[in-house]
Amino acid sequence: MSDNTPIPCGGFTPKPTDMLHPEQIDDLKGRAHQAVAQVLADPLTPERLAQLRQQVNTEIRSVVTTFHDHTNHVFRVACAAGCNHCCTIPVSVRPHEVFALMWWFEQTYTPEQQAVSLVTVRERNHAMLSHTPQTRLAAGILCGLNGPDGSCLVYPVQPMPCAQYTSFDVGKCRFARNNGNQYPIDGVANQYEMFQTVGNATTQAFFNAGLPIDLLEITAAIVAYLDTPDAWDIWYTQRRNPFPNAVWTLRGTWYDDGTPIAEQSPSPAA
Repeated sequence: MSDNTPIPCGGFTPKPTDMLHPEQIDDLKGRAHQAVAQVLADPLTPERLAQLRQQVNTEIRSVVTTFHDHTNHVFRVACAAGCNHCCTIPVSVRPHEVFALMWWFEQTYTPEQQAVSLVTVRERNHAMLSHTPQTRLAAGILCGLNGPDGSCLVYPVQPMPCAQYTSFDVGKCRFARNNGNQYPIDGVANQYEMFQTVGNATTQAFFNAGLPIDLLEITAAIVAYLDTPDAWDIWYTQRRNPFPNAVWTLRGTWYDDGTPIAEQSPSPAA
């Protein structure tokens, strides 16, 4: 494929490969289950969720760097700090991921830095309200946590969908982002399977523990988190979704400043 070739829907280019065997994926799945079980064995805290998210991300990213095809050609990860082509992709997260990334954000940045970043979060959340996930991608609206230099503000604890988007060719990413609503990722099917398997195993473990696992739009969920002081108690103690107005929908009916947005027909992308 040349850099000017459109990327297949979903962004994952089929490649003949033996780079990750089923038993390796099963092993990763088992370790994900075990990691969550260890976290749930003691009273849960947002800090422990952040540690879990960082552990899982580090482990699966280390596997991605070893990917190779049937000729033993190693696929080199092209992603770098500031390369935010994939940050226009609408991302769905789970409540436990929201608590993890917000704990890390609040521990990492000064109150002044947080205040500046959260203004951007609210602005981008407002900008996406009239969009579906598909039209938002075409409009190029960035994730609320993509910083001024293009870097992710919570990279070590990124939710699973973000960690999943690992590219091996930045040229294809750039082309896709500049040419409409294509997913700007040059990945491989085996890579996608690995992340899906580990992500599902992690989510299943929280579900088995009786904790809500609703799908949420990430930027809307952050705004809802900011406006819900008792969010942790609602999720962990009451076992309810604390961010109902951020629940992922194909119509883009998301959360804005504490007020549910009435379902409406999406406006065309600008």
